[in-house]
Amino acid sequence: MPKDTYYFSHDYNCRNDEKIKRLLRKHGMSGYGIFWSIVEDLYNNSNQLMLDYEGIAYDLRSDIDTIKSIINDFDLFMIEDNMFGSKSIENRIQERSEKSSKARTSALSKWGNNTNQAKRSERLTEARKKATHTKDEWEEMRLFFGECVKCGNKEDLVKDHITPIYQGGSDGLDNLQPLCRKCNASKGADSTDYRPVYCDKNDCEMPSTYLKMSAIKERKGKEIKEIKGKEINILFSDFWNLYDKKVGERNKLVKKWESLSDADRKNIMDYIPKYKLVQSDKKYRKDPQTFLNNKSWLDELVGFEEPKSAIFKNDDFEVYKKRQQELGKTLN
Repeated sequence: MPKDTYYFSHDYNCRNDEKIKRLLRKHGMSGYGIFWSIVEDLYNNSNQLMLDYEGIAYDLRSDIDTIKSIINDFDLFMIEDNMFGSKSIENRIQERSEKSSKARTSALSKWGNNTNQAKRSERLTEARKKATHTKDEWEEMRLFFGECVKCGNKEDLVKDHITPIYQGGSDGLDNLQPLCRKCNASKGADSTDYRPVYCDKNDCEMPSTYLKMSAIKERKGKEIKEIKGKEINILFSDFWNLYDKKVGERNKLVKKWESLSDADRKNIMDYIPKYKLVQSDKKYRKDPQTFLNNKSWLDELVGFEEPKSAIFKNDDFEVYKKRQQELGKTLN
């Protein structure tokens, strides 16, 4: 036997364990063999394997659904983010580590190395001391996003700790995001929060309950700093809806819009309905960022003739005109 190969104990009455009995009823002896093959792989990898169902299925010449079932359905393994291991193996490796300093180092590193040699349950307790969430809160978040916030897949969504628990992450909503199993399994050391990316892409605002308090205060501070002492005569949302080409980074556009003068904002809103008459196909209109940066509302509208108000049928213009009148303003 090679020097770096270790014997691991196999309980002679393993098949009498209730979890194993359930596995046998569903998958038979072939499933039992796959279970022990996974156990061997865990021993060879310091009790830590990625949830790469496709790769494991290929290595063991099985199908992905069977591998998923064996790992997830019988409470035989511990799953943390995109990794999994076995409590039983963890205990055996710790026993073996007392006889080998090299094995001891491996055992301490398998779920993250710290001075307290904390086990997963202890780390989860620490994570929940920092912050926690309820089942209903997670379900609400999953429904809010409705898809993997990284790739857009709507199937097989799982709970991902943005900063993994073994790296000190909390169990609060501010540290959770829905990922599909594939993105979660391939995550590795990535601690990117993909939720803001989703919100920018889908033109929505992330609920404040999903943010850290520091981020909420920072966001509110910026908004107050930008708008304090300055009343915006026309909201960005009015421009956004009237222009009707919703592309670009909304945060940058809002900042640009609020930096304009009241007169510029009014002139823009006067210009857009005429511009849309000349360029009715939105895909050929300038992007909003280009329009604002280049002060395109000052450009001459080639081919535009000012129609008489009686026959002017631009609905956008009429809606805006009515809104301005309601606000006690008039269009020149």
